[in-house]
Amino acid sequence: MRKRLLKLAAKGAVGFLIALGLWMGLSVPYTRLLAAVSEAAIRVSERPPVTSITPQGTLMAIDRTDFPASRSTGQLAVESTDLTFNFILLMSLFAANDRALSDRNVFGFLGAAVALFFVHVAAVVSFVKAHYALNFGAWSASHYGLVARTFWGAAPYFYSVIGIYGFAFALWWLLRPSSIPPPQTAPRMGRRPS
Repeated sequence: MRKRLLKLAAKGAVGFLIALGLWMGLSVPYTRLLAAVSEAAIRVSERPPVTSITPQGTLMAIDRTDFPASRSTGQLAVESTDLTFNFILLMSLFAANDRALSDRNVFGFLGAAVALFFVHVAAVVSFVKAHYALNFGAWSASHYGLVARTFWGAAPYFYSVIGIYGFAFALWWLLRPSSIPPPQTAPRMGRRPS
């Protein structure tokens, strides 16, 4: 049992190092993709579309064309690496599997990584919506009710404290090979002995 645990820990450590390298190396292009998709997601509910998310390295600067940044509202900037480091945890968990390079584990990881991308988009949206709901005075009060202000105000904190780890663990738990039922094999048709 101890030998098996050491082997899993070693695999997890290798997965951690690979994930750390990928995360560090791809953070800037990933931020550009994340900014573009998050901006599109926010603009779906805007009439006219006024939100602009501009990536600057790993920082995403959020602007509204109808409200220029001022001392009272400030400009929101979201650091993408603060939202996306759970990719390292996700890859480490999949790497610690007994059969880390099996088809089921690799496809499970790829599915989880795609789902995690949408979690990252939702996290960026929550930060932007929280800024809009809480920092624009009378405009915020007239466009966001009490429930909406409370929800959007809490969403970024939930993600930062619980969600960033919880979503990675949940995706691993749901898509790891032992949670996916094996494919059913058809019974063989053969001659019955007479």
